[in-house]
This record gives sequence, C-alpha cells and structure tokens, in this order.
Amino acid sequence: MFYDTLCRLCSERNTTVTETLINLGYSSSKGTAWKKGSIPKSKILQEIANYLCVPVYYLFMSEDELDKIQNTSRPLNLSDDDWEIIREYRKLSFEGKNAVRMLIQTENEKTKSQRLEGRKTGTG
Repeated sequence: MFYDTLCRLCSERNTTVTETLINLGYSSSKGTAWKKGSIPKSKILQEIANYLCVPVYYLFMSEDELDKIQNTSRPLNLSDDDWEIIREYRKLSFEGKNAVRMLIQTENEKTKSQRLEGRKTGTG
C-alpha cells in the first residue's frame, strides 16, 4: 500500500517516485525496495511527506481514504479561489513550487517597497 500511495501522490504532483528520490538526494534503488514491500525509515518518510506537502500518515492511506480526505479536507476560512490555488500548487513539481515561491517573494517585496514609498511621499 505504501508504494502505491506514494506513486499516486507523486503522479498528482506531476512527478515520479524516482524523481522525488533524486531531488531528496537518495538513490532510485530505494523505490525498487519499496515496490517490493519495504518501508522507509521515519526520517525518509518525513522528508517525502514534506516534499509532497502532505502529512506522513497520507503515505499509508488507501486510495479510498485518500479520495475522501482530498475531496473534503479544506480549512473553513479559505475561499473557493484560495482552495483551488492550494490544490493546484500541491500538484506542482518541486521546481514548479519553487517558481511559485519566488513569484510570491517578488510580489511581496514589490508591495513592501510600494508601501515604504507611499509613506515617504505621504500617500500611503
């Protein structure tokens, strides 16, 4: 079940188990061992979960359990637009997520700069 769930979570994020392992600095042979039923140590499980932006326990859920959680697990204070952005972000590759983070950082710096400029001129 672990390996199948990992494959699904990777696929939903447009990546593969092998790509995930390599990006985390591990040999792709670990994936082969997991496919045969081996379970990674807790440190690796946590790294995988962090990389895929899921709690560790997601890695051990059945397809039905994952479907149920992914379709209903939504914080109440998020708008439909916010929730859609989060769901799409979760599907991105590691590189895609980094690109989004960089864009957010750039936009935050622009906003901060505009606020400071507004204070200097008295328009903010």
